[in-house]
Amino acid sequence: MVEVFFEKILTKRRVQPFMGKVDRKLVHPQLKANYLTKLFFCWTFPTLVKGFTDGFKESDVLHLLPQHESSTLGDKLDKEWSQEVSTKEKPSLWKPLLNIFGMEFLKVGLLMFVNEFLIKLSQPILIWRLINTHTEHGGKENEAYIYAFLIVLSSFLDVILYNWNVFNFRVLALKIRVACSSLIYRKSLRLNKNGVNKTSTGRIVNLLSSDLNRFDKLFIHIHYLWAAPVESVVIFYLLYVVLGLSATAGVGIFVIFVPIQILMGKKYSDFRLKTALKTDDRVRLLNEIVSGIQVIKMYAWEKIFYKFTNSLRKCEIHYIRATAYLKAIQNAFNKFVGTGALFLCIVIYVFTGNHVHSQYVFVIKSFYNILKQNITLEFAEAIKDLAESFVAVERITTFLLSDEIVSKKSEKTHPSVGLILDKASAKWSSSSCDTLSNISLIARKGQLVTFVGTVGSGKTSLINVILQELALDRGTLSIKGRISYASQEPWLFATTIKENILFGLPLDSEKYNEVVKVCALSHDFTLLPFGDKSVVGDKGITLSGGQKARISLARTVYRNADIYVLDDPLAAVDASVGKQLFEQCILGYLKDKCVILATHQIQYLQKSDWIYLLKGGRIVAEGDYERIRNCGEDFATLLQKRVDIEDNLNDDGDRKVCPEETEERFKESKCCGKISVKVYAEYLLSGGYCYFTTLILLFVLSQSTQSGTDYFQSFWVNIEESTNRTHTQSSFFTPNNCIYIYLGLITLVLLTSIISSISFYSYYMTASINLHNTMFSAIMKTQLQFFYTNPTGSILNRFSKDLANADTNVPKYLIDSLQNGLSVLSIFILVGIVNPWMLLCSVFLIVLFYFIRIVYLSTSRELKRLEAISRSPVYSHLTESLHGLETIRVFEKNTQQKQTFERFIDNNTAVFYLYISIATTFRFWLSLFCSFYVTLVTASCFWGAKIYGGNLGLIITQATNLAEQINWGMIQWSEFENEMTSVERLIQYKNIEPEEDTAKDKTWPTLTSIEFKNVSLRYKEDIPLALDNLSFTIAPKEKVGIVGRTGAGKTSIISALFRLVKFEGTILVGGVNIKDLSLDSVRSKISIIPQEPVLFSGTVRQNLDPFGRFTDGELWTVLGDLELKQFVTELPGGLEGAILERGANLSVGQRQLFCLARALLRRNDILVLDEATANLDYKTDSLVQSTLKNKLVDCTVVIIAHRLYTIMDCDKVLVMEAGRTSEFGHPFKLLQNENGALYDLVSKLGTNMAKHLKEIAEKVT
Repeated sequence: MVEVFFEKILTKRRVQPFMGKVDRKLVHPQLKANYLTKLFFCWTFPTLVKGFTDGFKESDVLHLLPQHESSTLGDKLDKEWSQEVSTKEKPSLWKPLLNIFGMEFLKVGLLMFVNEFLIKLSQPILIWRLINTHTEHGGKENEAYIYAFLIVLSSFLDVILYNWNVFNFRVLALKIRVACSSLIYRKSLRLNKNGVNKTSTGRIVNLLSSDLNRFDKLFIHIHYLWAAPVESVVIFYLLYVVLGLSATAGVGIFVIFVPIQILMGKKYSDFRLKTALKTDDRVRLLNEIVSGIQVIKMYAWEKIFYKFTNSLRKCEIHYIRATAYLKAIQNAFNKFVGTGALFLCIVIYVFTGNHVHSQYVFVIKSFYNILKQNITLEFAEAIKDLAESFVAVERITTFLLSDEIVSKKSEKTHPSVGLILDKASAKWSSSSCDTLSNISLIARKGQLVTFVGTVGSGKTSLINVILQELALDRGTLSIKGRISYASQEPWLFATTIKENILFGLPLDSEKYNEVVKVCALSHDFTLLPFGDKSVVGDKGITLSGGQKARISLARTVYRNADIYVLDDPLAAVDASVGKQLFEQCILGYLKDKCVILATHQIQYLQKSDWIYLLKGGRIVAEGDYERIRNCGEDFATLLQKRVDIEDNLNDDGDRKVCPEETEERFKESKCCGKISVKVYAEYLLSGGYCYFTTLILLFVLSQSTQSGTDYFQSFWVNIEESTNRTHTQSSFFTPNNCIYIYLGLITLVLLTSIISSISFYSYYMTASINLHNTMFSAIMKTQLQFFYTNPTGSILNRFSKDLANADTNVPKYLIDSLQNGLSVLSIFILVGIVNPWMLLCSVFLIVLFYFIRIVYLSTSRELKRLEAISRSPVYSHLTESLHGLETIRVFEKNTQQKQTFERFIDNNTAVFYLYISIATTFRFWLSLFCSFYVTLVTASCFWGAKIYGGNLGLIITQATNLAEQINWGMIQWSEFENEMTSVERLIQYKNIEPEEDTAKDKTWPTLTSIEFKNVSLRYKEDIPLALDNLSFTIAPKEKVGIVGRTGAGKTSIISALFRLVKFEGTILVGGVNIKDLSLDSVRSKISIIPQEPVLFSGTVRQNLDPFGRFTDGELWTVLGDLELKQFVTELPGGLEGAILERGANLSVGQRQLFCLARALLRRNDILVLDEATANLDYKTDSLVQSTLKNKLVDCTVVIIAHRLYTIMDCDKVLVMEAGRTSEFGHPFKLLQNENGALYDLVSKLGTNMAKHLKEIAEKVT
């Protein structure tokens, strides 16, 4: 009823987007607070009240304190780290951190010293004196009041000092995390190719999401590494002085426990390192899966990647489970060691001829409780956290020492010369052969210099040398002026098109409009609802390949530079647009600049001023067009055959999603209000009702034995005091029998604790495994649109930080809450037995605490959700930056990107600091009310009749313990609910809508005809149809080309055929409706060669044949057909040779050939080519076209064409317009119609081109 009453006040559950912005104009209330307000954390009250009454929103987040700004902290750490690297042979991050934060660390440690050695150690002495005055005959009542007052005072001082210690340590950890995050990102921007290849994106994300969080707990406990041993010595001395030698015996058990803790700490360190490495691999693979999800779905590879991921997850969870079992054993010993130490003291005390009395037992117990807290808990946690932190710092240090770009100033050149390379040689790693050898070239101002060559000839490597991304081994590079660069794979970041073009430069409207015009973007802007203010989305997913290429080119051209390096930017655009870009942009707008163009577009070579022909990393010919044609090389021969016949169709691909509402589309949503009961039930009962019930019973049994032991201590003392008063000995409860009973009880405590703890962790490790598996399975089965609307950073956030919380934090807080709840219940029973009136105070205290908890959670829950959401932009920006390092560096935007990253970090820090503050407020005021409770309990000792000393010791120690248990239990319970937001976020992914899959699985048809009947498709309900009542038929074994302008619907045909998007109408394959077939059947039986080649980290074999279905001979045959055999043979391991993340050790053309090899291996009867040869040179293109014709004679082939010559020899051509069929028939017949759409497209390519294409079409009539 209490819960219902308070929860009705809270806001209902709803979904809101996180804006990711924090108002920095308002003055932070902490800066305006006076001393007392700061001391009691009253400055957080308005935030708590706001959250309780109106619901906490992102707009309520307080602005960042100046001392927490990531730029300031990052600059300090960067400076110290640079000094460390320059002065030490083996640098470590520890020293820079100590130089910056060491003094702050020591100051807080001094405050902790005062609390631990002056306040806490005085409490057992005061309890001892109070019991003495109570039990001694003729005791002074005034002294008792003084000791009672001092007990209460020490309790209040402990509350203040302890909570301020924890707060300061958490803030210190926050500052270190912020500083290290900034340093890691700065390093990321300096990584060279080797550094990027050796350090996966998943690893860097894991450093930010997991490793840095190790500092959060470390500083709370680390001072106990010295404080606990010193405190042990002090307690040993005090026990010896006050109670004699026998009282010190139990200290030995605590001392013995220390090396055990150290050994466990080493094991923690080992398991932590192994866990981190496996997590790196899993997150790296996930990043690749998300980036290549469309290819995975079209290849029907979901199951194999599910298997790969689960394999990595099993390895990861193996070490997490081992760590959890260590914690379980440690928890059991923590319960046992205090009781066992006390037992040893009592046994020795009794066997030396003494009688047990209350002063002896409860003073020892008070001291041993301190030792138990500091040795078995704090010291143990400190060792574990320090071990984990050492692993984290070592991993971060290793990353910070990764290979990076070496800034070298090039030599000056003549004013008319833009660039000179003289006898230059370079290689990607010291162990590899030269990638470029003896390269000499000159590029002058006002000159168009072109690089051409076959796939793998060294064009991209040469460009990297010019960009100084690849260092020279020999030779010299001389550059005059600034360079601007357009990469072969366009790099865009998730913001508006306009901001992508400007890239931090000031807007010059006239220049901007001119650049947009010459880059052929004006028409595209009219098609987009927000024009150039449309958000392109993660990796530019809302745009076609051609649009991305033109935006990238516009960014390059807008920058005022002297040398423009263009890496094949025309490959993805159509002929008329390509011609416009070449003539108006490259030859026109850039006519006075030095332009270096790497290209496969032969038609543009005639207008090049100078051409360099590369082969095997060498320049084999150079000169003007005529000289290259007549140089005798194979490529030159190909030129002679292809004079004036190259073309591109007027197309650069359909837009994948309509960018309507893109301003809101990519914002991550969050739940608000109380976490659903279903979420708790799904998590808590994931192992089944019976197992969960058994688990609860085990914990009840464990706590019963612990409480029974505590009660028996009091009972034994009371018997001894009664015997001393009456001189009558009990016949059963003799000292020896009591010792045996006590021994039996503490043995049960140990056994039940071990069993219950191990059972618990086993149960919830299984829950975590199931949660990951079902969540990952859900995103693999969900619609492709999910990945368009959820940035990579958001997905990685849930599978890294949120999953890590579910693996470790949630079980930890849950077991603490469960044990503390049962402990509090047992204390109530014990206190109620001794003093029933105190039950009223106890019940009132619980109600009060519960109300405070409700107020706290109404804000902390939302802050935890906001903090989780605010991490996503951090990860997204990091992954984006790693994909565009060359562009960022060439444009000299390191500082701009760093500032953006630090703004995201600051937003996260503002939320997290507020969370720390209100969490400390909650803990502080709970502790304060606990101190009032201790005051009432102490005062009750003076009310009514005099009680036994055993009962007095029991009630005071249990009351003190109750205050701590309720305080700790409420904190852990609240933290459990806060951390359950991570489980909630994971379950959100678990419940995402899957693709429609009827899974009727009829037999795949033997015929391979394709028929579209009245097919309509739209990507969202509120946007126009991408396919509008489309109908056409492709006969078995026909080869059909599909052409059309931008937005005509060509890519949508692929989406419908592979059932990537829901559609209306019917698609028949061999007369069978594909909706009657499972998705796996449809996609596995249709091969596709995508426009953008996607490879995954692993081996050559895994990329070609992940299911292991083909023999080595079959693999080598296909590689030989595509002239990849030599390349693979030269790889260490051959077919087992490594392919790096995103295929980074291959050129784009080589990646495309690997995708072709996949299709040839699958031998399906239907093949779809989505401009599969756009990134190939003409020699390789001819080889591919010949191979496809020979190998695919009996296949039905569908070609999405950009180059018209690739479809002129097709059996039919389908011309698309606005999602409908404009023309469909044999290309030669279509070209006879002068009013036809295909005729119009061909005629725009020029007389010679049109004539040549008609000749090709006529040959296949």
